[in-house]
Amino acid sequence: MLEPQEDISGLKKIGEEVTEELHIKPGHLFVKKYVRSKYAKPNNEGVITASLPPRPIDKCMAGASLLATIIVDKYVDHLPLYRQMQRFERNGMHIPSSTITDWTRQSAQLLVPLADVLRKK
Repeated sequence: MLEPQEDISGLKKIGEEVTEELHIKPGHLFVKKYVRSKYAKPNNEGVITASLPPRPIDKCMAGASLLATIIVDKYVDHLPLYRQMQRFERNGMHIPSSTITDWTRQSAQLLVPLADVLRKK
């Protein structure tokens, strides 16, 4: 349960926001849920909700462990994305080709600053 960092004393809790993030443990996928309390400010001045922990790709349901696994499997172990998708299917998780391709592209973009530093060295 994540709580807002702001002072919530005297505020009325009006609900919760649940954000799901897909992760992987070797051999199986699991869903990690973040339950964030929501509080209403007095006099309809707005709502306070706890912040989500930082994510590698904004608004992406794949967690860092799953993205890292996809990248390592593709570029280190030379396992094509379609075979990774087949493995996910066997574990009960259908991930469309366009989605896993987008995750791979966006993950690679996150590594550009590292590649630039390595190139300079």
